[in-house]
Amino acid sequence: MLNSVLLEHREPDDIEACEIMSSPLVVGKPKMYIEDAVELMFKRKIKKLPVVDYGRLRGLVTLIDLVHSPKTVKMLKKLAVKGTPKRMLKIVDYYHRILGYE
Repeated sequence: MLNSVLLEHREPDDIEACEIMSSPLVVGKPKMYIEDAVELMFKRKIKKLPVVDYGRLRGLVTLIDLVHSPKTVKMLKKLAVKGTPKRMLKIVDYYHRILGYE
């Protein structure tokens, strides 16, 4: 919304969600492994992954939800390569430091 509305000096009351939403929608499945969810989020450069089952939203997984184990943090560090958005790198670097990998 920041880029699509405020920086373009548009009036939020005059804009429909479909005008600024991300497309195509990237979703995960309830039985998806954490490693697969992390990989999908990094490939698509998203920090939030809607979890959908039978066409219904069941929840939302964030990158922060997934970085609470040393194994996942190590995996994130490997995925964090050139081209990864700074907002994602900050999360990875923070938890990498917190868990004492530096």
